[in-house]
Amino acid sequence: MAEKNPDISYIPTTVKNKALVEKRRDQIVKAAIKLFAQKGFHKTTLKDLADEAGLSYGNIYDYVGSKEDIFCLIHEFALDLVIKRRIESTQDIQDPIDKVQRLIREQLSLVLNWPEVILLLYQESHILQKPLLSRLLENERRYIRRLELILEECIKQGLFRDFNVRLMANLIEIMMAGCVLKQWDLKGHATQIEMEKNIIDLVFHGMLADQRTDASHLRANESLAGQYGLIVNGGNAIGRDVASYLVSRGMKLAIYGHDPEIEGPPSDQVTEDHGLPRFYLSKRHGQMTPDLFHKIEADLGQIDVFIHNLSISGLADKAEQRGGALPGQELEENLYSAQRMAGFLQEHMAARKTGRLLYLAPWVGEIRADPWKYQLARTGIVGLTQAMSEVLAETNVNVNCIIPGIIGDPGSSNNGSNKGATFPEMVSGGYLNAIPNINDTVYYLISNASKYVNGQVILVGKDLNITA
Repeated sequence: MAEKNPDISYIPTTVKNKALVEKRRDQIVKAAIKLFAQKGFHKTTLKDLADEAGLSYGNIYDYVGSKEDIFCLIHEFALDLVIKRRIESTQDIQDPIDKVQRLIREQLSLVLNWPEVILLLYQESHILQKPLLSRLLENERRYIRRLELILEECIKQGLFRDFNVRLMANLIEIMMAGCVLKQWDLKGHATQIEMEKNIIDLVFHGMLADQRTDASHLRANESLAGQYGLIVNGGNAIGRDVASYLVSRGMKLAIYGHDPEIEGPPSDQVTEDHGLPRFYLSKRHGQMTPDLFHKIEADLGQIDVFIHNLSISGLADKAEQRGGALPGQELEENLYSAQRMAGFLQEHMAARKTGRLLYLAPWVGEIRADPWKYQLARTGIVGLTQAMSEVLAETNVNVNCIIPGIIGDPGSSNNGSNKGATFPEMVSGGYLNAIPNINDTVYYLISNASKYVNGQVILVGKDLNITA
């Protein structure tokens, strides 16, 4: 349920039109945030603010009485942003631990995007007279209470040990604000992803009840809990195996694909979240598009990890189930699907300034399906990886690609011109890679361990050159 904006009727106005007051105050607040950051609170005059907001000097007094009033409006503006983000990030999430993790990640992103507001509120609150300061602190207490309620829920369910909830909620808030307040020392030495991970590690290793401290899905070096992922073309053998691995590490996952063997109910039949993926079948939802991506985010949560799998393994003998599409056409369409989504993902993930984009190239054995279209898909996705990584390099969004090498046959092994050959006969020394090696590489590229790895193409296993 949405929460109403704080009551700011105590700030004087001579205008009766509430919509106009809200509009003009929004202009004033945004102008003040900019000028206070540039010139400081004390050196900024009301005339400066009026000019920046596009109002006359006399007109600004119709909406506020002083700079202190504007400071209060900035505080309310910040609280409104935080409360809205808290509601959006935790609604429809049942697991209270997931709520805490999601809240930390979303609020940290928010404070890092509005550092000038955080600095202003912490540095200049002393300028307010006691009645105004008391009112602001009451509003802040109300928003901290939202975190306390979630922590209390964790304690009630036996997930956290018992502790002083009010103290812990404030300590968590201080850690997130501290990432802005200490930017003078942290800039260039810690990324947003590092900040998220370390705050979550500190919180959970200090609060988890004894019976959960050794849970593998919450270990610092393994956990993907609190992260939300989407795998496109996740219905074949490689996609399903990667999906199972990520879910076992605590990731909340959505899977899009057209394979009728995808196990699980369609997304619109999911009524409770038990840690299982949500499934989106192309027969029901059509092609993967920005609109479908937005629907998945609305159902699941804000996507942190986007994996686009171009493999057709496990589908090569099932053309009739794919509407008669041939394997080569499937490879080509998978590449075009990745290209269609690239522009949207570039804009969407850049706006968030964090996230991981991972492409899984076709498995090398799929060259047997159609050598020319295999090479087209492989070369195309490598080029797309490198182009996207360059564009997103300054946004903390990592873009990488995995080429699955020779692995134990993940689906249809007798396909194309080499129908009679076995994999040991095709590879010198009979070396076979295993799907777990792919999973480990996927985990590495979406985990904090690879925060400086971008634009890389990793061949897992051995390559194979097969001619038709």
